[in-house]
Formats: sequence, C-alpha cells, structure tokens
Amino acid sequence: MAFLLTAGLLISRVFAYDVTLGFNNTPEVETRSLNQIYHAALKEGGVVTLWHGGDETNQQDSLKAGFEKAFPGMQLNLTVDLSKYHDIKIDQQLRGNNVYVDSIVLQTLNDFPQWAQEGALLNYAPLGFDKIYNAFKDSVSAYWYGLLIFNWSFIWNTDKLPHLANITSFEDLLQPQFKNKLVLTYPNDDDAVLFSFNLIMQVHGTKWFDALLKQNPKWVRGTETPATILASSNFSQAVTFTSSVGLNVSSPLKIGFPTDAQFVSWSQIGGILKNAPHPNGAKLLHAYMLSTEHQSGGWSVRSDIEPKGLPYPDIMHMPNTNPTSFFNFMQDRANIERLRFYFEDRLGPPQGVSPLVDNLTPAPITIMTTVNVSLPVVHPFYPPSVTIPGVALNETPTPLLVAGFLSGWAAIVLAAFIAISYLKPSLRKVDKALVLCSTRYPIQAIVSVGQLYGNVLYLSTSLFDLYYNDISYCRPEGYYFWLYFFFFNFIWIVIPSFTVYQSIKETSKAFKELDKKLKNL
Repeated sequence: MAFLLTAGLLISRVFAYDVTLGFNNTPEVETRSLNQIYHAALKEGGVVTLWHGGDETNQQDSLKAGFEKAFPGMQLNLTVDLSKYHDIKIDQQLRGNNVYVDSIVLQTLNDFPQWAQEGALLNYAPLGFDKIYNAFKDSVSAYWYGLLIFNWSFIWNTDKLPHLANITSFEDLLQPQFKNKLVLTYPNDDDAVLFSFNLIMQVHGTKWFDALLKQNPKWVRGTETPATILASSNFSQAVTFTSSVGLNVSSPLKIGFPTDAQFVSWSQIGGILKNAPHPNGAKLLHAYMLSTEHQSGGWSVRSDIEPKGLPYPDIMHMPNTNPTSFFNFMQDRANIERLRFYFEDRLGPPQGVSPLVDNLTPAPITIMTTVNVSLPVVHPFYPPSVTIPGVALNETPTPLLVAGFLSGWAAIVLAAFIAISYLKPSLRKVDKALVLCSTRYPIQAIVSVGQLYGNVLYLSTSLFDLYYNDISYCRPEGYYFWLYFFFFNFIWIVIPSFTVYQSIKETSKAFKELDKKLKNL
C-alpha cells in the first residue's frame, strides 16, 4: 500500500511539473476551414461567451454584431468590464473548477503567462496564428496571442480649438492655450495610462508633470471618457492624450503623435480557457477576429496587413512607439504599484463612479470609416468546406417555409385527385385489368425499382462515409439528421417497395384473369 501511495504521489508530481515547467507544449494547430469550424460550433450549441476588457459596456458591440452577422445561428454572449476586475473573476472560476467563460481578451497582459503556466489556457493556434507578429504571441506555444492593437494619441476637437493646426509634443500641452482645456484619465486608475505617464516623464521628468498640473486638467476615470468629453459640446475640455479614436477620424476630431517621447501602443492579448464549455465557438470567434477583413482598417497584429489609405506604416515601423514594451511593463507588478502610489500621492485616489455606469454616452460622430469586408460566405450546407459561388442565404422563417411546402403539396394532391376522378375511364372489369396490366403496373414497377435503387445507394454510401470515414453530409442538429435526412429518405424506400410489391401482385392477378378468359374462348 505504501508503495502504491508513493508511486501515486510521484506520478502526480510529474504531471504537476509538466504544467508548471511547460512540457508538452506542442500546440493544437487549426487545420479546418472556417466553414468547418462554424458548423462544429453550431453543433456545440451555437454559443460563445467572451469577456473583453474595456471601460464602456458598448465598446465591443460592433464585434458582436459583425460576428453574429458573419455566422448566422451563432450567439456571442459579450461582457465588457475593466480587465483588472475580469481577471479576478476568472481566477475564481479556475479555483472553483467552474469555468463558464470561453474566450478572454484583456489588457492585464501579465495574467496570460501565469494562466498558461497553471495549465488554465488551451494551447491552440487559430486560423491566422502564423501571421501574427512573433512579439505578440507566446514564444514557445499558442496559449495566448495578440488579437487587436490599442494605442493612445493626441486627440483634439477643432470646433473648440479652431486655430490649432497640430500637436507634436507633450511640451506643447504646457502652452497657455491649453489651460483648462485638457481632459485626462487618472494614471493611478489604468495601467496603460500609467505607462504613458511613465514614458513621458522618463524624458521630461517631474517638472513636466508639475507644469501639467498647473494647466488644471480635468481628471476622469476610464480611457474612453476623455474622447467622449472633448467630442461633446457640453464640456469645455478639448484635448487629451489618454484615449483613442482609431487612425481614421472625421471632423471635428483630429489626431497626432508625439515626436519628443514615446506614445503607448500594445497588442491586446486573448486566449481560450482550457475548460471552456464552447471551445469550437471560441475558436470560431478568434478566427474571425484574426481574419484579414476584421484586421483591416487600422493597425493590425498581423505582419501581412498594413493600414490602407492612411499616412502611417505598420505598427512595428511606426516612429516613437514600441508595441512590445507595455507587455514587459505589466510583468513588474511591484514597479507598477510604486508608480501608482506616486501619482495617487500627487492626485489623490481616482474620483467618480466607474466609467461603466457614469451615463456618459459617446458623442454621435463618426470616428472610423466603414471598411467594406468580404468574409468567405458561410452557408448552412454540407460539406461545410465546399465553396458555392453566388450563394444567397435564406432569410425566410422556417414556419413560413413549412407552411408554403404543405400548401403546395396539398394543392397538387387535390388537383391530381380531381383529374383522376374526372378522367377515370369506365372499362369492363376484364378490359380494365388488361389495361392496368399492360400499362400502369409495369411502368410503376420500373419507376419504383429505379427510385428504390437510387435511395438505397444514396443512404448506404452516405451512412458509410458518416460512420466509417467520419464525413457528414448533413447539418449537425439532431432533427436535421433524423427528420430531413433519414425519415424523408426512408419514406422513399418504403413507398417504392410497396408499389413494386403491388405491381407484381396486380400484374400476376391480371395474367391469371387473362388465362381464365382465354380458356373460356
């Protein structure tokens, strides 16, 4: 007994070290097509739950709308909250062995290496993984990887500052014209903003910060809040450098980038939880987020995509930013705490309610141009990998289709019944039998045998592929298989079998009557 106990403990220690030291790190590399992943996700339930970092509940509404439009039947359950709150709740799920989230995309970049080391993430390389910059993904596996680029920039409202042509340095913000015009996020409330102040003050020192405070900036919580305030006519503030409105903005907003210090940019990391209840749904979501169509229109985590129609290079060649440095900054939590307390000592604790419930609605302006995308048409037909040029997806509700089919079927049966009743010839019994024998039943037998042969061949080859080759030609839902595929095809085995039997029986009967008739001649 002692030997078995010791052996068990040693085995458990081996597996524990396997997770901790990262052995067996060969990732699962996706080889399926987008359509195949889509149909696997439908079979799984058609649901994916995403927790996304952010400070406005509607920040990722476009992601939800685009995903659900691209993949009919899929439902993206999306929750946006501050990453520093999301990660605590994820830890609680992991510790309680009660994971109900599938995908996580967070700003707390330090969490992902830890979760990977703990074996909490799926070691999976989605479609497009090979195109991600190496600096934006796990160097030895595929537990986590960049899914989108975030950055801060100078943003100002030209309606409020009509004579301002450009902002090119953080020193510019100390000019008298910006007095009472700045709106900034508390650096002690957001790590990316904290990093921005750290980069600026590494160049300009604390004297710059002292001078900035004399400009009387409005301090707020949340990084979308500054852009919302400066875009609104209800506030006098007009400039920020702790927010983002993308690269392609429209009037009255303008953006610029500094030349005197680095601005913050980083790759927002995502991963799939190992015990996710809907892993195929999460894989489909990540494939969508990494698609060339979704990544176009701004800076991309993919090395093969550059901003189109914009005066900026790809993020790796953009001057005055290092999109990998924020990841390194986030790993040193002790240093972050020291910086946070420095600014808290200067500014006090962040004031105000959470930006998620502050009732500040983004101004109704267009800050990003619409990008016309053309994802591969996802169709509901099998096999899912087949390409159908020009396919038009059905938009008619299923009950209406069924009602139309039944109505058409009833009309045809009624018309046939009336025609047969009206045209039925009055033949003598013997003549009728002879006519039926010589015309109807032979033709009926030939047609029925052909129908029976075709259906048996179709079902047998399809079922052989399904159970032997694991190739399905039917949608994954149970009622599709048993009702549409099996039952409606089985009907055309039963009916032709009956009509063949009837033809043989009636033909035999007719010949017997004919023999009797001939004997009586």
